[in-house]
Amino acid sequence: MNVEKQKILDKINFLIDKKEAQLLSKIEIPSVHDIDDGIVIRFFTNWENCNHNDEIRYKTINDNEKPEDITVFHFIPKGTVLELEKRDYIHTIICVSGKLKLQVNNETVIIDAFNKTTLKSNEFKGVSLEDTYVITLNRP
Repeated sequence: MNVEKQKILDKINFLIDKKEAQLLSKIEIPSVHDIDDGIVIRFFTNWENCNHNDEIRYKTINDNEKPEDITVFHFIPKGTVLELEKRDYIHTIICVSGKLKLQVNNETVIIDAFNKTTLKSNEFKGVSLEDTYVITLNRP
């Protein structure tokens, strides 16, 4: 690559970085993740606090077809410890991103991005190994 092309690429990269900074300054407290070919901004409003850990945020997803079902979208920060507890409202966990390590019936279950796991028990404990986004579904 010659010097002239390199200068053009450097200017393009500078302008992209400048626009990215301007965009992010306009958004309230986003969760920004760098990826190989750009950035992903995860931004959700009206998060409620979880009863067990005020660092965990969640949003209930309404299901008009089956209103008796409870589907919840959670953000679980890295290092969050989930104490041993019975959770009747969780049957299945879909991990959108991140990683969880759970102990269910004395068995270790690792749940990472793009995996769906049906738990063998509604009583479990664990830890979030990364900042994690999960969707939980209640017991049928």
